[in-house]
Amino acid sequence: MYDPITIKRQQKLNRELGTIEVPQAFLDKFPDMKRERAEKYFATYVSAVFRVFVIRLAFTSDGETNVSFEKLFNACGTFNYNKVRYSIWNAFKEIYPFMVVVKLGSNLNSKTNYNEKNTRVKVVNERMLEMLFAEKSPQEVYDQLFTAADENAATAAVHIDMDNLARFIGCTQYELEKAPAEATKLRSKLNSNLWQAQLIQKVGIVTEKKFGAAILPMIESPSAFGRTYYKGLNIQNVSKQVRSAVIGHHYQYDMNAAVFATKLYLYGVAKGGDNALVGSLDGTYTRQYLAEKNQIRNRLAKHCFEGVNLPWDSKVKAIKDALTAIGFGARMQGRTWMGKNGLEGTALADILKSPAVRVTFEQDAWVKAFAAEQIEIEDTILTHAETLDGFDEMVEAIRASNEVNGRVTRAGKLAYMYQHYETFIMDIAVGVMKRYGIEPVARIHDAFIVREKLPDRVLDDVYAEWGLRDYMRLDCDEVREWAEASYKRAIDDAAREQAEHHERMKKAETFARMYAIKKTGVA
Repeated sequence: MYDPITIKRQQKLNRELGTIEVPQAFLDKFPDMKRERAEKYFATYVSAVFRVFVIRLAFTSDGETNVSFEKLFNACGTFNYNKVRYSIWNAFKEIYPFMVVVKLGSNLNSKTNYNEKNTRVKVVNERMLEMLFAEKSPQEVYDQLFTAADENAATAAVHIDMDNLARFIGCTQYELEKAPAEATKLRSKLNSNLWQAQLIQKVGIVTEKKFGAAILPMIESPSAFGRTYYKGLNIQNVSKQVRSAVIGHHYQYDMNAAVFATKLYLYGVAKGGDNALVGSLDGTYTRQYLAEKNQIRNRLAKHCFEGVNLPWDSKVKAIKDALTAIGFGARMQGRTWMGKNGLEGTALADILKSPAVRVTFEQDAWVKAFAAEQIEIEDTILTHAETLDGFDEMVEAIRASNEVNGRVTRAGKLAYMYQHYETFIMDIAVGVMKRYGIEPVARIHDAFIVREKLPDRVLDDVYAEWGLRDYMRLDCDEVREWAEASYKRAIDDAAREQAEHHERMKKAETFARMYAIKKTGVA
């Protein structure tokens, strides 16, 4: 798979293709420099870029990602030529580019600035990076992803199903072969999935040799807002397709429309208990959404995207994301909202990009009532929060997390409360499971993964611990193993042969009719 012979063969191939060579423009600019020295600087440049992209390429969107030019500048270092100091980064970045700037960033640390975007770039030399990746040994990649300190800090690990992961990689490579060049979004998604999977595959090779089992180390990074995140490449931040490839056959349980269920829970507490909501009109539209979310999403997708040439699934997902954004505090005309990953913008305009679609969505009577109800629920929750003993501590935690200006916003308070209660609710569910000897394979905020389907008695106990609230339910999704790429190829070949056969039969029938008309003169 990634044995030394394969790696050396890839390095030889890269050299033969002439793609990893010092640019002639550099040699021309510094004619008195020895070639060995020029190659050393070029190798430094390539290595620095690869170290940045080894993880970034796993999370590109439409071929774009965020990087820090300051870090690249420092990582490359400098050299002297004829008593003049030059930056290695500046010397190569334009004559041998791996990226083009989309939007120049501030180079601030994203942890201290919710609005930090760093420098947005579009990758322009993916083929080279893929070749570099292929010639890197698993140990080299592992060392760039995990330090010794990371290993010691790892509090958990996820077992990697290496066979299933290999099948997924094969299937993704096959899908890339089929994907037309103009399908840029699809190809970007497939490339991102492939990069994530291949990174984890190399991690698995190293950990299997090192620890006796293929595992993905999970290094906790707790948030002041209540959630537990993980550093670097982890089971939370990969795509759901890659997650399924890593874990293999499993069952994933998600809280039904978690943001709205959690808000109703907090709303009930603020109102003096859930009984205060029963029989009242409070939370009517939110409860309706929890009970009929698929029907509501489908109706809005059909209504808002009428006449728009877009796949049905994409329409429904856009509506789902827009409603979720409103649930997290996005305003119809707002600029930003406190999403699952911090302050995000520009509210609905980033989700429903078509002005016509957005206006239709915003003017829908149900959406208007639903959005107004969210504001009323949030106002009630925040007013109640101010009466609680821990309110001052909450405010200080939010202020401390915003090191840029220390502002404590409405969106920040809502996100803090939501994420703490989300964690509290899911801790209860996991606690019930553990009483039955069931350990989750992984937790992803408002979801958890287990190997076997939970018995009804376990779910009943979870719901009982949740206070038998009818709006707090777990949706179960069985995720099966991936098939071999050859199986997919055989299915596609059979479908193509059948289509070609139908076309031949159609032509034969047309020919027969024309022949009969010619012979008989009767149409």
